[in-house]
Amino acid sequence: MTTESTKPLIQIRGLTKSYSQTTALKNVDLDMVPGQIIGLLGPNGSGKTTLIKIMNGLLRDYSGEILIDGHKPDAYTKSIISYLPDDNYFSDWMKANDALKIFEYRRLGHNETDQA
Repeated sequence: MTTESTKPLIQIRGLTKSYSQTTALKNVDLDMVPGQIIGLLGPNGSGKTTLIKIMNGLLRDYSGEILIDGHKPDAYTKSIISYLPDDNYFSDWMKANDALKIFEYRRLGHNETDQA
């Protein structure tokens, strides 16, 4: 029986993500309950950042299901899961408006490889 305290906050079922010929995540099943501290360990290229980006909604092209507090990654789930990259996404010349344009472009379903 699942109680409120043991109900998974994050549920991942059959999550698979590939980049061209490279599979970063293959059929991942994972439950995370509230109150746990989770560490993702593995060598470079093992899918840690990919998993976090999917949970945060930054990557959308994957198969399988991920639910965060019962929701697919969306604006609400960003209040639960956040991502702070090591590398700065923005060029030194960019102003705040330039950064907002990048995120608006991605919100509309485009990615960095799409032609403008």
